[in-house]
Amino acid sequence: VRTANNGSGLMSSFHEGIDIAATARDRQGRPTDEVRAVADGMVGYVNRVAGKSNYGKYVVLLHADPVGDVYTLYAHLAEVSRSLRAGQKVSAGDEIGLMGNTASSAIPMARAHLHFEIGLVNNQRFAQWYRAQKLKPDHGNFHGRNFFGANPLGFLSFHDSNPDADFRSYLRTVPPAFEVVVAARRLPDYFHRYPSLWSGPEFDGSPMVVACSENGLPLNGRRASVVQA
Repeated sequence: VRTANNGSGLMSSFHEGIDIAATARDRQGRPTDEVRAVADGMVGYVNRVAGKSNYGKYVVLLHADPVGDVYTLYAHLAEVSRSLRAGQKVSAGDEIGLMGNTASSAIPMARAHLHFEIGLVNNQRFAQWYRAQKLKPDHGNFHGRNFFGANPLGFLSFHDSNPDADFRSYLRTVPPAFEVVVAARRLPDYFHRYPSLWSGPEFDGSPMVVACSENGLPLNGRRASVVQA
């Protein structure tokens, strides 16, 4: 949890990722750490303009998983590898870029780091909604507001103990922090894209219960009339 600006005041907000410090620097104090893909996947999005996002220059990779597409995000890069393009396949260990301090707001070079996230993409129609609001900058479906980040350290620890485990298996170990009752005329796109996170009878238009992790990642959903054992 960290503080964030809310108009003229401050409020708490979740930091959906981990910040990884530099291990080596050049004579000017700039990090020389190479940033590499954590797993096989495909490039979903590349932003090479630092001022267009609080993430600065960033890359989003998509990884196939039994739960559906899982994203990993690598932010505040000094540079993105020139050859990297959306739709390109990558292998674990492929270079993505160089650690840096880019962002739409200044990050001191002394605090240069990699912001790393792993999680699920909220809505496939996010870009359509965002453009309809005439909001900018436009990062399509790969805007930070459309990401539900999990606890990276929690997943890495789980994976260390279970090397063959997938992300869906990890989500099943995350305890819900709270539940919300939602009234909707149709099943949210999230559960169409991640159908294994819906449990019990099919959605019928009645209120639903969504169980969430402590930072708001929806872990599962069900009809409100269905009591979970």
